[in-house]
Amino acid sequence: METINKFLKEKITYGVAVKTVIGVCACVIIFHILIIIKVIPYSIVRWGRLTTDAEMYKFESVSLAINSLILLLVSMKWWFIKYFLPAKFVNVLLRWLFYLLIWNTIANIFSETLFEAVFFTILTWLIAVLIYRLQID
Repeated sequence: METINKFLKEKITYGVAVKTVIGVCACVIIFHILIIIKVIPYSIVRWGRLTTDAEMYKFESVSLAINSLILLLVSMKWWFIKYFLPAKFVNVLLRWLFYLLIWNTIANIFSETLFEAVFFTILTWLIAVLIYRLQID
C-alpha cells in the first residue's frame, strides 16, 4: 500500500487532485441537471433501467446530492471553503465516498448502456483515485 501511496503522491499533486475533483464534479452536476430538465435522455444513466420520470427525479436527486457533497468536502479539505465540520469527520466522509465510488465504478461496468459502461466507469474510478490521493496527504 505504501508503494501506491508514494506513486500517487509523486504523480498527482494535492492541488491537481483537488482542482480535478472540483472540475469533474461541477461538470457531473451540470450533466445531472440537464437530465432533470430533459435536455439529455435519462435512458443513458442508471444502467439503462429507469422507466419513469418519478424514478429519474429520485435517482438524479441522489446523484446531485452526492456530487454536491463531494464538491463541498473537497472544497473544505482544500480550505477553499472554511471548515464547518470537524476535519476528522470530513476525512471519514471522504473515505466513505471513496468506497461508494469504487462500488459505483464496478456497477457501471455492468451497465446496459455503452456510454455509462465506458465513460462513467472511467469517471467514477478517476474521482475515487483522486479522493484517495487527498486522503493520503
